[in-house]
Amino acid sequence: MLEEGYFIKIRAYERTGLNIRANTIGNVGSVVFDLNQIKNYHTDNEPHFALGGDYLIGNYLEVPEINEEGFFKLTAVPYALPNGQVLVHHSLLLLK
Repeated sequence: MLEEGYFIKIRAYERTGLNIRANTIGNVGSVVFDLNQIKNYHTDNEPHFALGGDYLIGNYLEVPEINEEGFFKLTAVPYALPNGQVLVHHSLLLLK
């Protein structure tokens, strides 16, 4: 589980690539991910909500932008409806 200020060793994921999933509680229709200065970098409308999305539920897609060394600011905002409509909770800072 990621918490604010968490560090990930990118080299550990060189072969498989890296994606980050937002675990939500309650009824959530979508999660909007912001990456660095890019608002709405990705919106995922299907559980399990993942920064890079997934296919066939649980097969997560690599996010090339975070597979490089460096510092990233990632937030995930849960919404009640698809496409980032009706805010459920405050944003969660997942990775900084």
